[in-house]
Amino acid sequence: MLVTTVPRLVHRLYRDGAIADWGTTELALWVRAAWRDVFTGREWVRCERIPVSDLLADFRVPVLVEVTGS
Repeated sequence: MLVTTVPRLVHRLYRDGAIADWGTTELALWVRAAWRDVFTGREWVRCERIPVSDLLADFRVPVLVEVTGS
């Protein structure tokens, strides 16, 4: 499985190099699994939800793949 997240209309959140405040916003996944970001290599183990602030912390367009054997 593959999941990508692309934020839109976020100019104000990142204005002047600020760190965006996503609050308690989460990405809900349809299966509890281990996920790896293709670009950063970061992993989330056995997750059904990932906080958007964590997801977009290193790279603003994450692409997650399910880690096989999880």
